[in-house]
Amino acid sequence: MLNFIHQIVGNHSDLVIPSHLLEREINVTNLLIPTIIISFSLITLSKYRNSRVVLILSKLILSSKNLEHTIKEELRINSVSSIALIINYIVVLNICLLLSFLHYFHLSFHLSLLISVSVTLVLIILQIVGLWMIGFISNETKTLTVPIIETVIIYETFGFLLFFTALCWLLNPELSDLFLKIFISILSITFLIRFFKCSLAVLKRGVSWYYIILYLCTLEILPLFITYIYVQENFNY
Repeated sequence: MLNFIHQIVGNHSDLVIPSHLLEREINVTNLLIPTIIISFSLITLSKYRNSRVVLILSKLILSSKNLEHTIKEELRINSVSSIALIINYIVVLNICLLLSFLHYFHLSFHLSLLISVSVTLVLIILQIVGLWMIGFISNETKTLTVPIIETVIIYETFGFLLFFTALCWLLNPELSDLFLKIFISILSITFLIRFFKCSLAVLKRGVSWYYIILYLCTLEILPLFITYIYVQENFNY
């Protein structure tokens, strides 16, 4: 068939016909820009439904005073504004993880997408569902209500920072080294603030500190350590 086509086109044609199928190069920016637009739309929706959402979140991050009252009266967890920001956090976290795997591990787009989605889901399950399950099993649901709320507030707040990080990263892929460091820094700060605020909340309710250490080692550090070992053994990093 290729010889027949060559005879029709002619030997002096500028048309080059490959001898085998070539994989089309994936433009990551073009694929992820619509996702960033979705993220921006979620933030806009949240701001539209609650014009004071940024101010409320800033206040709650700096101080947990009157937390339950503020959540009930000014920013309910089940409100449209709050749900939109939670979804935004999941979306932008997924984008940043995807770009991290593409840049640092040099994985294919589809594999990076699969891993980033999996890591995002695991983090959400460990940090929120894990707390709820511990409260349900230990019959201390009320004790862990505040840590769950604090976690949600941190998601909603740091979703703004991750949005700007993901947007700038997509528009400036040549600065991937810098944005990877910024992304890791944001995750580290998020972890520290969450640990501090959640620990303080349960300590005020009479929970012993060694239970906090036990939870931290089993549901926070251990999964990350296992993930690190898996990546190191399978991707030679």
